[in-house]
Amino acid sequence: MNLSRERIESIRQKAQHEALLAPDEVVDLIGHNDHLTQLCEARARLLLAAESETQGLREHKQLLVDLRETHGFDSWAAALVEIDRLRSESEALRKDAERYRWLKVETMWGDEAIDRVMAKEASHG
Repeated sequence: MNLSRERIESIRQKAQHEALLAPDEVVDLIGHNDHLTQLCEARARLLLAAESETQGLREHKQLLVDLRETHGFDSWAAALVEIDRLRSESEALRKDAERYRWLKVETMWGDEAIDRVMAKEASHG
């Protein structure tokens, strides 16, 4: 199969002048059409993927805008500072929870026993 630019142009010229095509020219023309069809299908898939990605980014941006406006941040920088603060706070709470779980396992105390001791301490404070 010869799909060179010159070959395709030659076949196109013959077709425009309604000349009969040789069998090998027909095969080349069909091959060229198949190639163009594959390119068009690939382009359509790329466009659909790009549109899907664009929509996802729009939704993510809107979520960020809504979060920023809901919490009254004046800038993205202020929102990012708050996110960092919340991450640090979350990590500290996670460590406290791990200590609490360890204490329960190692001392065999249940939640109720720990709550009673904490309540007793709070009433003396």
